[in-house]
Amino acid sequence: MVLPPELQNLRRVAVFGMGKSGVAAVRLLVKLGIEVHAVNEGEVEAWRAKDGLGELLTLERCHAQAGAASLFADCDLIVLSPGIPTTHEVLASALARGCGNHLSTRQT
Repeated sequence: MVLPPELQNLRRVAVFGMGKSGVAAVRLLVKLGIEVHAVNEGEVEAWRAKDGLGELLTLERCHAQAGAASLFADCDLIVLSPGIPTTHEVLASALARGCGNHLSTRQT
């Protein structure tokens, strides 16, 4: 798979929201060899256990949304699942501090 030029130099990506779209994004990014960090609400071990995420990501690469703003600061791209609004408090805080770019998987 060939990525568009603007995505070819990604080294670290956060995927925010571990619904079906978020899990699919994690799978694709891992397959492309990109360092992926997953962010979701709730107990990390519980959502990491579903959909085979435990096989794809170590516990250190799975994060509760409460601490995600600092993680976002170190990422080249933030991928949003459809259920995460672009106005989400954690995302808005990170973007206001100039943290990376974001890409929504929400269709318009």
